[in-house]
Amino acid sequence: MSKHRYSLCARFAFLMIGISACATTPAGDEPWIDFASLHPRPALNQALYCSPDICSATNQYAGAPQFDLSAEALAERLVLLEPQSSTRICPNGDIQVRYVALTPTLKFRDDVDLLIRSLDDGRSELAAYSRSRIGLYDFGANNARLQKLFTRLRTLEGKPS
Repeated sequence: MSKHRYSLCARFAFLMIGISACATTPAGDEPWIDFASLHPRPALNQALYCSPDICSATNQYAGAPQFDLSAEALAERLVLLEPQSSTRICPNGDIQVRYVALTPTLKFRDDVDLLIRSLDDGRSELAAYSRSRIGLYDFGANNARLQKLFTRLRTLEGKPS
């Protein structure tokens, strides 16, 4: 097979992956993530920030950030930042938020699930799990997405809702 034909095959495969990623279902059609029993995939296309109290089934995470806001106020700010998100209140009082993030260039859909837990002192803790729907490596995009979200929330932390 000629070099040109390999190039065409590779382009076609990349195009088909792109089309399939854009055609996948939105997060609202999937069941909510259970952070307590979460076992992240062994792939390099995800980022998980959690604490042992929330993600008790795994230790494959970075620490969950804490905010000087109540869980409800933090959830309001998350919805302001991600207006297309879905929210639910769990039976134990935790608040879950989820949304689909689009990659800037190729518009691939990545899933973002968040869990906000109230702390005893009126503050809250945010568990976050972002993952690509396709591919084995994301070049750090999911981690960067969560870091950017945390920074944006910190800038809103002191502002009234």
